[in-house]
Amino acid sequence: MEKQYAFLDEYGTNELDITKEGVSSHFIITAIIVNGKDKEKIINDIEAIRKLHFQKSEMKSSKIGKNHSRRKRILRDIVKINFHIFAVIIDKSKLMGKGFKFKPSFYKFVNGLINRELFNNFPDINVIADEHGSGEFMDSFEKYLRYNHMPSLFTDQFFGFEKSNDNKLIQIADLISGTLGHCFDTKKKSIESEELFSLIKPKIILIRNWPKDFTKYKTDLKGVNTKHDEIIEKSIKNDAKRILSDIQNNKNRDFFSKAQEIVIEDLLFNIEHTDNEFILTKGLRDNIARRVNETIGMENFRTKVIAKLRDEGLILASGRKGYKLPKKLDDIFEYLNHDNGLIGPMLHRVKLSREKVLLVTKGQLDILENEEYLILKEIMNLEIIT
Repeated sequence: MEKQYAFLDEYGTNELDITKEGVSSHFIITAIIVNGKDKEKIINDIEAIRKLHFQKSEMKSSKIGKNHSRRKRILRDIVKINFHIFAVIIDKSKLMGKGFKFKPSFYKFVNGLINRELFNNFPDINVIADEHGSGEFMDSFEKYLRYNHMPSLFTDQFFGFEKSNDNKLIQIADLISGTLGHCFDTKKKSIESEELFSLIKPKIILIRNWPKDFTKYKTDLKGVNTKHDEIIEKSIKNDAKRILSDIQNNKNRDFFSKAQEIVIEDLLFNIEHTDNEFILTKGLRDNIARRVNETIGMENFRTKVIAKLRDEGLILASGRKGYKLPKKLDDIFEYLNHDNGLIGPMLHRVKLSREKVLLVTKGQLDILENEEYLILKEIMNLEIIT
């Protein structure tokens, strides 16, 4: 495999009490990843940009500060260079546990993240960090790697330090880390944050936010507004009766359309003459078998009956209990909770698979690029800076 290089720098403080003056809300580690064969050209390109924007001084984010117009001019030139960005962004406000209050515990936690995300995805990589950065974190990282990440016969990895004034790629890592700080740190975010992030986004192969934002897949049904219940019930019953009429007036009805007719009749009777509890799937299938003298398998019931009714615009509340026509808004939410609990984790797993391939190919291969996956890609690309 071609040799890879990662140049590291960090942004932020290790303290968790973000209410204190000077304590960042986030801790960010940025890796600038380049191919070995391109390294010398990249360094020459960076040097030309450094001379243009910083003259004789070192290229550092702190020298730009809140001068966002200047930062944007520099970034527009920087992103023309052939490198990629990988970053781990830790929201300290979401870190729980007493251990995080102590620097060794915090650093050990961060070190483990970087080890897993960087070294595991790039088996053959040289990692170089700023010798005169904050020092404390990078020193802890080196010790962590020595103890926990011994090289093997199948890897060729290296971790070392260089002075940032001698290493132009470390200077880029500093600049990008600082820029991400202006995008994510709540004490530095501004109306410019979105534009700053959009400028560097084409170079990003992965940003790993931590702690993982476990999506809340269910909405709380307590306190759901009920003022629309009556109109919801009336509209859904009208839809059911319209679809039922269309089926009955169809002279070319087949077994599945007859099954749809029976299901709608059962659901309408249930909502109009009972307490509208869920009708068990077995009960609906058994009724179909009794009335048409033919059984229907579970897969056909779901795809040729239930799914077809939904395709016609009929809202069906469903769950492990069975099916019913929604009589109120929380019936619909119960259905959404059930499906979202299935769809949400599935989308999350697709996202992880996509990110993995994007990372190891440095953005060259997107598994969702095929036309069949365009809707999935659009969903995955919905990103918000938080």
